[in-house]
Amino acid sequence: MAGDDSRAPRLETERLFWDQAALQAEDDRSALAMPAIDAIGQHLLETAQPVSDKDVLELGCGGGELTERLVELGARVTALDASSGQLAVAQRRVTAAHPGANVQFVAAPAEATGLASDAFDVIVGKWILHHIDLERAVPEIARLLRPGGRGVFYENHDRNPILALSRRHLAGRLGVRRFGTATERPLGGADVRLLRAHFGRVEQRYPEFFFLRLLSSRGLRYRGYRLAERLDHAVWQWLPALRPLSWHVVVIARQPLAVARPEERP
Repeated sequence: MAGDDSRAPRLETERLFWDQAALQAEDDRSALAMPAIDAIGQHLLETAQPVSDKDVLELGCGGGELTERLVELGARVTALDASSGQLAVAQRRVTAAHPGANVQFVAAPAEATGLASDAFDVIVGKWILHHIDLERAVPEIARLLRPGGRGVFYENHDRNPILALSRRHLAGRLGVRRFGTATERPLGGADVRLLRAHFGRVEQRYPEFFFLRLLSSRGLRYRGYRLAERLDHAVWQWLPALRPLSWHVVVIARQPLAVARPEERP
């Protein structure tokens, strides 16, 4: 499977897209300033705790927003991204803010990191799993985690049928904006089952209800966004049974199951 050339176009599409985004950041010097972390990133960090004095791998580090916060929290960080352009932006930002920080930057895909087995206590990622080939990446994540380690990921998923149909049939048409790459897709039930095949415990949390805001931003070009935000918050607070219909989910994978390490395979 690792040598299947049919997987290459997806990786190349993702790499080129994010390399182009990095070039735009280079052209706009103000974009090299580290942006403030949003509520999503903050919740991810809180869920990943404790990270102080831990070996932490960040998959898909992008421009380094989470990387810097992990450094500030005292983690020994390995920041990995398939896009060398994004990695360069992250390295420039983090080293400027924290000279001599205990962080290593690695240009590699999440599916084949080249990193040592059992090397990390925590693996985190924000909006990364739905961009990659999970059939290859999930066993790799389990391989990299130490016994007792955990993975924490903030993702999009397909539990809301309205959002799933809109993404499939309306995105990029009829004035509905398309964001991200052509090869990304929200997490589905098969992806969760794949995680459960490699981890003893897999949990899904919904720290916010993100539904009407997505419709406002994609279909209405942010018209009525503040009202949508208030309504989303009210649904999260008063109708908890509807939380799984949110576009956003935090996936926590614990107890990595034993896998055959590359050096152990015949």
